[in-house]
Amino acid sequence: MAVTFLLKTPASPLSNKTGLKKLKNSDIAYSTGMFGKNTVHVLRPKIDKISITYDIQNAQDQKGVDALLAQAAIDGTCPEYESATYSKGKAWGYKTSVHLKHPDTNERILIQTTPNKKQNRFMRFEFNPTKLGKAGMQFFREELDGLFGGHYSYSNVITEGHITRVDIASDFVGVTMNDILVRSVKPGITMAFLGKAGVLESVYPSKPPKGEISPNKVYDKKQDQWRKGNTLEFGGLPHLRAEIRVETDLKVTDLHKLKNHFSKLNIIARAAITPPEEEHHWRFFFDSCRVRGVKGAVDQLPDHLKEPYEIALRDAGKAFWRPDKIWSYWPKEFKKSNLLDGL
Repeated sequence: MAVTFLLKTPASPLSNKTGLKKLKNSDIAYSTGMFGKNTVHVLRPKIDKISITYDIQNAQDQKGVDALLAQAAIDGTCPEYESATYSKGKAWGYKTSVHLKHPDTNERILIQTTPNKKQNRFMRFEFNPTKLGKAGMQFFREELDGLFGGHYSYSNVITEGHITRVDIASDFVGVTMNDILVRSVKPGITMAFLGKAGVLESVYPSKPPKGEISPNKVYDKKQDQWRKGNTLEFGGLPHLRAEIRVETDLKVTDLHKLKNHFSKLNIIARAAITPPEEEHHWRFFFDSCRVRGVKGAVDQLPDHLKEPYEIALRDAGKAFWRPDKIWSYWPKEFKKSNLLDGL
């Protein structure tokens, strides 16, 4: 399995807020021990970003909706709305793009109308319901209902709209990137990014043939928050995130039926089991796996150690990574996303 390493230079913020979020049982999918000393908590899945498209067939209504949205962005009495400009990506393909900003969280909801390609649905929305929270989603519903005079309401969008993309995350609290080995179940090119100090920060397994980078990733969320100057969600505790991106055409109300895409990942935790040799030998073997791939690393071992290391690697994966357990909480967590509130 080929591995590509890329170097990133972090931007150092002038200051960083630190805070400690207390984990609740309702946040945790499962917990596992590390060398019998530390406990790692694997959290339940949550929506990190969602894109929804909604169609309006009537040409006159299309013009009216587009005009109302564009007017809101330039109307001085509507400070929550501001024009948005995109030069690439899916968001680029619409004539009118406006951000609706939630004043309490500063989270932005992207609202777009009039696609450049006629086969695309007339309206597109992109936002993070988890960061908006219950109050932010209520704000979104009320603003959308008021913007178009109730003719194309939030309820219409959710009950009739289709999801084109959804990013779903599961966080790991108490483990670092150097403690795990990230691979795709389906063999392919894996891209790894190192920080300026040479520390592993993110892994993108199974790069698609025509894409620049894999849509799925596992990365150091604590480092990401530090770099952006954001609050460190779990204070000084190591904090990683596994994130999957799914492109689909599911109706929003059917999102709870989404299949488990975390099962595409294989995540092995070095400290989840007792190593076959001294701990430093096991650590060096993990480093070899990252560079050579698992088969290449095993081939470097003496014959009498190959089978014990292969068994240990398999057991370390089973001890830490339980995608089915994570996904068993998905229907319940989807309901907690507040997407269906007010219907």
